[in-house]
Amino acid sequence: MVRQLQGSGIAPHPFLLLTQCLDDLVDASAVPADRRPGAEYAAWSAVHGLSHLLIDGPLRDLPDQEVQLALDVTLSVISRGL
Repeated sequence: MVRQLQGSGIAPHPFLLLTQCLDDLVDASAVPADRRPGAEYAAWSAVHGLSHLLIDGPLRDLPDQEVQLALDVTLSVISRGL
């Protein structure tokens, strides 16, 4: 179960949702259990690092086709790593 601030009505932080999703993938045998520890750090870092590069960094002026390529490659690397 994903943790949220008790009695606050505030939704869980997206990082906690990612963590829970990865746990669920292990439970469903979609991700090997030995690859699960710490996977949330790598996935979170890759997505947010790319986001920063595309929004505020040197990739902000990439054409849409290149942005899509960057997204596809990043997500592919994350999924292969799991």
